[in-house]
Amino acid sequence: MVKQIGIPKGSLYRYRYELENLPSNRVNKIIKFLKIPPEKIDNKIAHYKLKTMKGIKVRNELEKEVADFLFNNQIDFLYEPFININGKGYFPDFVIKKK
Repeated sequence: MVKQIGIPKGSLYRYRYELENLPSNRVNKIIKFLKIPPEKIDNKIAHYKLKTMKGIKVRNELEKEVADFLFNNQIDFLYEPFININGKGYFPDFVIKKK
């Protein structure tokens, strides 16, 4: 697989163990290699489909409702911030800022 898609083995290891984020160009190479039809991809990868009352793009209606609730209640938050915990990267939906 490494030779066929042109992604180094070390990179695949880092993606597999969430040590590094997988860039979209490499996602496309893997999808092409696996011969996954485009209609299947749209169901697996969420897009930013909606906007909150303050214009933040979110993935679904529940995230929109939560963000709008936080805005209405003047609760300061971050949406999908990158967080590094013990060398692993995470993107939680919401992080409430401390006051």
